[in-house]
Amino acid sequence: MDEVGELPLEVQPHLLRFLQDGSFLPLGETRPRVSNARIVAATNRDLERAVSDGRFREDLFHRLNVLSIRIPPLRERPEDVPLLFEHFLGEAARSEGLAPPSPDPAALARLAAYPWPGNVRELQNAARSALVASHPDKVIRERHLPARVLSRARGQEQGRAFASRLREAERSILEGALKEAGGNLSAAARTLGLTRQGLFAKLKRLGMK
Repeated sequence: MDEVGELPLEVQPHLLRFLQDGSFLPLGETRPRVSNARIVAATNRDLERAVSDGRFREDLFHRLNVLSIRIPPLRERPEDVPLLFEHFLGEAARSEGLAPPSPDPAALARLAAYPWPGNVRELQNAARSALVASHPDKVIRERHLPARVLSRARGQEQGRAFASRLREAERSILEGALKEAGGNLSAAARTLGLTRQGLFAKLKRLGMK
């Protein structure tokens, strides 16, 4: 069940009853039927907040929430964007009876820099748009990507470049303090005004041994 968070309040008791005893009443029938089907439900809404707001039944939420799997949005896994884009590109090309074009590295980098507020569906639409824009070329270039992707990705790239420079500066400061302290964490931490645990956490975050 996709987007279960959009289920109207008047329909929610019917789903709850099914989850409780497996019974349901088909439209136009008077005798209930029973099924042992399992329900896999998905939503992009915060159902706990929806329960607090009175938009989703609490008992139904607990019935559904037996095993939860969180799938991170695309903005949290940019390394997956090129793979998914090529997958959707292949799907779109097959539906049009075309050979899928190959995205060049610059286009893939631009896609990975975009935050994808519309998540996977937006990426799927971007792949189809790029296929149409690039035809009959055999390579998808940056100019074939949707305008919104190009404009917002540039700002995102600048932000990432700034964050990268900050990380390098922080790494340089930590390396200097450790070298001065002869590798002694406690002495380096005192020099930096940090606790030993705080310094260790920074080293771990920056991937420094």
